[in-house]
Amino acid sequence: MTELAGKVAIVTGAAQGIGRGIAELLASDGVRVLAADIQEEKGNAVVRTIEDRGGAGCFVLADIGDSA
Repeated sequence: MTELAGKVAIVTGAAQGIGRGIAELLASDGVRVLAADIQEEKGNAVVRTIEDRGGAGCFVLADIGDSA
């Protein structure tokens, strides 16, 4: 655990690639992760992985490229 344990992080683009890696790494350090992405199925899979490893997370369907 790090000094980040117990904090909350919002990770955009968390469904795959670098974003997924960041979300999983933060969760392994005790950070609660809010995973945001436009890919709902893959985003939910990331949260399931985090939770299966003992972490805490949730998914939000979000398109940060859309200002509305």
